[in-house]
Amino acid sequence: MSLDLSVDEAPATLLNKVKETLGPASILVNNATHESPTDFRNLSIDLLDKHYRVNNRGTLMLSVEFAKQYEKSFQNKHEGRIINLVSGGLDPNNIAYIATKGMTIAITEPYL
Repeated sequence: MSLDLSVDEAPATLLNKVKETLGPASILVNNATHESPTDFRNLSIDLLDKHYRVNNRGTLMLSVEFAKQYEKSFQNKHEGRIINLVSGGLDPNNIAYIATKGMTIAITEPYL
């Protein structure tokens, strides 16, 4: 299923389709990304916002929607998992990607 996580309805659309096809989800793997090479010479608000909408807002809202649906479907169970995938390391030619994926790392590390 092709899906644009920058669209507000995307998280619910995706998880509702999963539920309809396979049943309620108990694991979410966040691997979606927007990446467009950016360095200090070409970084702009528009490029940063495009990265933010998918890499931050999309990932976080998909995780929130997953947690809400999991809680409804699996009451009093705590076996659900959210796995966040990011590539690591500094990259001066990918400032927007690294900056936005840093949020995913920040919200994941406390739960490792």
